[in-house]
Amino acid sequence: MKIFFASFFGVLAALFFLILIGIGFAGMSEEAPKIEPQTTLVLQLSGAIQDRPTSSLALLNELLDQPNTTSLTETLLALKAAADDDRVKALRIEMGLFDMGYASIQELRSAMKHLQDMGKPVVVYSKLYTQKAFYLARAAEKVYLPAPGMIEFSGLSTSPLYFKGALDKLGVKAHLIRGSDNIYKSAGEPFIADEMSDANRHQIEERLQSLYSGILEDLEADGVDTEALDQRITENPLFSAEEALAMGLIEGIQYTWPTGDDATEMMVEDYYHALEAPSAKKSIAVLIAEGDVQDGSGSDGVITDESMREAIEKIRKQKRIGAVVLRINSPGGSALASDMIWDALQNLAKEKPLVISMGDVAASGGYYIAVPGQTLFANPATITGSIGVFGLLFSAEDLLHNTLGVKSQPVGTHPLSTALQLDQAPSSAMLAVLQKNVDRTYTRFKAVVAEGRALAQSQVDSLARGHVYTGRDALRLGLIDQEGGFLQALSFAQDLAYPDEEAARIVFYPEDMDPLTQLLSSLGAKTQMWWNAWSHQGALKAFSQLQERVMDLQAWEGVQMRAQTLNL
Repeated sequence: MKIFFASFFGVLAALFFLILIGIGFAGMSEEAPKIEPQTTLVLQLSGAIQDRPTSSLALLNELLDQPNTTSLTETLLALKAAADDDRVKALRIEMGLFDMGYASIQELRSAMKHLQDMGKPVVVYSKLYTQKAFYLARAAEKVYLPAPGMIEFSGLSTSPLYFKGALDKLGVKAHLIRGSDNIYKSAGEPFIADEMSDANRHQIEERLQSLYSGILEDLEADGVDTEALDQRITENPLFSAEEALAMGLIEGIQYTWPTGDDATEMMVEDYYHALEAPSAKKSIAVLIAEGDVQDGSGSDGVITDESMREAIEKIRKQKRIGAVVLRINSPGGSALASDMIWDALQNLAKEKPLVISMGDVAASGGYYIAVPGQTLFANPATITGSIGVFGLLFSAEDLLHNTLGVKSQPVGTHPLSTALQLDQAPSSAMLAVLQKNVDRTYTRFKAVVAEGRALAQSQVDSLARGHVYTGRDALRLGLIDQEGGFLQALSFAQDLAYPDEEAARIVFYPEDMDPLTQLLSSLGAKTQMWWNAWSHQGALKAFSQLQERVMDLQAWEGVQMRAQTLNL
């Protein structure tokens, strides 16, 4: 056993040493690629597509044979530049299985359309088109599929999991305290009910119909016979290559990419890094808020109040930054952290123009932090709103008393000093206290929205109650100002800050970690990844999934501004 551990840690030390050497050599020898005339850009879409650029782990992921995540914001900036670049003649998109929301897809579709309007054809190839992939691909001039390939298009649906039955079997009870009229605030509902409430079902149906109508309108504008498509999928949502060709869903059946041997190709990410930054000394900050809103510090896949406030303060002090675009992709989370971030943004907005760009979701706490913005942009498929609050806590009296035979003996100085015990359901007095706290937070949420959006309190009351909207509906209701994505928000910020000057530099915040710091902070996550790969079987797999669920619930402690996320 000693030999095993010595060898194991020896290998880890050697790997660590090689990574450091690789990072050093990469930093010394890497040169920016050159953009040749008549270049065809190649965009490969696979895996998770996130908003925040993360370049520091590229080498580590390459050494560990892990895929690099693609930054949507940088991709959009690259395609915008390519539209006006005489050296770029076309764009080719190679699609794998990617993870991206419909709002993000709409932004890419807009960028593809702009390229084609500038005389630069966009062609897409994939072995298999999921519904999202087909929706994105159909914005291109030509779409290709191999003979054994397939298109899946089945409409929209979602199947949220409800956990009350499992909690009952475990002897655990969830206690959900919602704002007094928050009938649509459904994020905590799966823990207290066996089935979906009528209010939640109603708003989900509204959301799905709004999204689907928008998708069909876009596809019809792309030349698809959406009436025939919609009728066909009621019977069969799978299209063979021959059927897709006959219905005009694709332009041709190909096994390989249809291009000439003389084509000069360049990856979109290489093109972006080869672009010369604007010479202007003035800048626009792009502040990325992506993930759940949580208390504390750190920015790896979550939005934490301390890290965001630190980034906001850096932006505020930079005199060269003339405007800020806050890019939000979050269902919300901690009410306290959301309010702390809101306060920092309020102060920032007094000194610099603040423009909001909503991604796939900017709901609940994600909408709360958007309110200080001067102008709010969202795509039709963006999920937003969810103005509401809830608190969630658990007690396990049955599990501890009857199953495990464990019982606490609380002793305190006041009636409520021992009110929150794991083996005791909260008393009616304690629930009343929690309800009052939730209602106070909800009242503040509505007041913040009314002030920030210049809406009457009665109007906010009618739009609140935890109701979730698409960007398409939010524009009509006054919850956002303009339809558009990241590039539109960026252009608007440029006009506000420097209306008569050339393009400003784009600076992303929070700042990316240096490679070594990022490497050290990620070792725990990589170890967990290796453990998950090894334990992907039987009881170990079930234990791993249970552990993940428990860790998720820990982030739900306290009063929450959180919207229910749906897997569409």
